[in-house]
Amino acid sequence: MIWIRKLFGVFFLFVATILVASIVVTFSQAVAYFTLLYTCLTSPCKADSLKDTLFGVITYLFMAFMVYYLGRRGVILLADIKPETPETSSILDDSEFRERTEKE
Repeated sequence: MIWIRKLFGVFFLFVATILVASIVVTFSQAVAYFTLLYTCLTSPCKADSLKDTLFGVITYLFMAFMVYYLGRRGVILLADIKPETPETSSILDDSEFRERTEKE
C-alpha cells in the first residue's frame, strides 16, 4: 500500500511539473491575456473579446492553483506526512473537572 502512495506522489509531482512547463512556455500568452484584460477594463471592448480574455485569465489562474495543489499533495504523499487533524478540545480540563467535582 505504501508503494501506491509513493506512485501517486510521483504522479502528482509529474503532472505539476508538466503544468509548470506549460505555464513557462506560454508565459507570453498569459501576459497578453492580462494585458487584454487590463485594456478591456480601462476602455470599452467587444463582449466576445472580454469573454475570451476572462476565460484565458481564469485558465491560467486554474493552472497555477493546480500546480500548487498537486505539488503539495505529491510532496505530502512522498514524505509520508499525515495531514493535520484538529485537536479535539475538551470542555473541561482534568484539573477543572476535579475542582468542580470536589466543590459538589
